[in-house]
Amino acid sequence: LPSSLSQSLDTSNPAALKTSAARVAAHIKSLYQNPNLAMLPPPSWWWISGSTVDGMITYAHVTGDTQYNALMASTILSQATSTNDFMTPDATGNDDQAWWALAALSAAEYGVPNPGGPSFLSLAQNVFNEQKGRWDSARCNGGIKWKIQPNDGGYHYKSTISNGLFFQLAARLARFTGSADARAWAEKAYDWTAGVGLIDGQFNVYDGTDDAKGSGCVDVNHDQWSYNAAVFLYGAAVMADVTGDAKWMSRTKGLFQGINRVFVKDGAFWEQKCEGAGSCNTDQQSFKGPLARWMGATATLRP
Repeated sequence: LPSSLSQSLDTSNPAALKTSAARVAAHIKSLYQNPNLAMLPPPSWWWISGSTVDGMITYAHVTGDTQYNALMASTILSQATSTNDFMTPDATGNDDQAWWALAALSAAEYGVPNPGGPSFLSLAQNVFNEQKGRWDSARCNGGIKWKIQPNDGGYHYKSTISNGLFFQLAARLARFTGSADARAWAEKAYDWTAGVGLIDGQFNVYDGTDDAKGSGCVDVNHDQWSYNAAVFLYGAAVMADVTGDAKWMSRTKGLFQGINRVFVKDGAFWEQKCEGAGSCNTDQQSFKGPLARWMGATATLRP
């Protein structure tokens, strides 16, 4: 964001918070090169546009300012493709596809009007069903790969964000639809991620593991990024709400404490891997967006 939008916030003043949020939303809208399409220009990748659409839908739900909802809705439908699953040429990774599925699910959850087309819920369900089919038990006893096509670099990397987005998608579908299948997959995805060492006993959340190294997933990439922890945080909070099981409340608290330990500095979110050196790339600069969104959603759901 430009420096003109950077300011100290009085978090005890809801009106001031809404005013600040409105300025940020208007700035985001101003970045769209096509005023009828909520797509960010380069160097932002396609998935960041999907995450931002989700953020704008959440902004409308929280503040009541729905002026951008029609644009967000039409953009979701424009990216769904003829197969209604967000498999555009930019969807090279399972994570790319899943960001848009979560945006569609947010639109369904928050009742964003659909201008005509497949339901937002069906789009999210289609992605969930496709990614279930990509669950890879051949290596590491499960998990979802980062990339979809075998010839793509990163195909053998089981990234935490791909598995975390699938986990949250399953958890939220379980809550929204009552699907026992989605609930079971959420349990399975979390258990696999923790079992392979990507979430440790102190709720540090690491970046991924290589399924082609040695016997597969023999070690983990210990880089920590805020969106990896955040995607599991909100998914765990949703599962606590769905199941009433104390283990999910414990996991939610553990992940929340881990985020505060690793990604908060002097009372502000901090991308510890790159921010101190000023080396965060475009992707990494975006990570605190979903962190803030899912921290807020968690606090609302499990205060």
